[in-house]
Amino acid sequence: MLLENHYKNKSGLLLWFYLLATRTMGRTRKKREVIEEWGKIYFICTKCWEKKEATSDNFWKYKYWYLWLLASCKNCVAKNMRERMANNPDARQKRIEYLMEYNKKNKDKRDKWRKDNKELILKKLKEDRKNNPEKWKARDKKYYINNKEKILERTKLYKKKNAEHYKRYILEYMEAHKEERNEYNKKYSKEYMKRDYVKERRKRHIEEMWYARVHKRTNDLINKLWVRPSICPICWKETIIVSHHPDYSKYNEIVWCCNSCHQYIHKWKITEFKIVDLLA
Repeated sequence: MLLENHYKNKSGLLLWFYLLATRTMGRTRKKREVIEEWGKIYFICTKCWEKKEATSDNFWKYKYWYLWLLASCKNCVAKNMRERMANNPDARQKRIEYLMEYNKKNKDKRDKWRKDNKELILKKLKEDRKNNPEKWKARDKKYYINNKEKILERTKLYKKKNAEHYKRYILEYMEAHKEERNEYNKKYSKEYMKRDYVKERRKRHIEEMWYARVHKRTNDLINKLWVRPSICPICWKETIIVSHHPDYSKYNEIVWCCNSCHQYIHKWKITEFKIVDLLA
């Protein structure tokens, strides 16, 4: 067995590692459970009590523990750190300052590590986005508010450089999500039509369309049967003459007047004037 060979001669360094793994040294520690299965070593985390493989992917490196790995797993360490930082703002500030100083001193080392482990970083970010969508949504929203102009400039440049790709992407997206878009548009249109300002605008639009039809019918009648007078019968000025409708339900009954008199009639709502019947 692997552990038996490892602990065959518990002397020197091996004995020291064994004592660190099983007993207290310098301060009180929880006893670690070590399991060997199919030639692999597994640790049971001292906090969440889950069995995990004894590798640097699951446990942080620490030189004073057995196999240079901590007794608690990475998830538990991160959870403990978050709780500690939330409860102690001073400790959080100290941690931030320490990390900033460390990053300044080891900038080349950090950049090199990021280049070497680019795929690993992207993989972890994708997993975190899937597991914590609300956190990332709030973070993206905050970033957009703080850097709105920069993001808009970046998108404009991208659209100019990749115009063909952008058009192709939009067409593909529209085809792929055709049914979803139709359902969304139906729901949105129903909600949109219930709004008060939309109802008022729609009502006003119908009235304007009705007025336009009436004016068209009267103009057709005038062009066919009548000649417009050159003198206004109200103010007796020689100008351009227009037709006023006292009642829009009767398109053939009009009043000849100039533009200034027409405005005056509408302003003061005058009803007593000579009506001309175009069909008479």
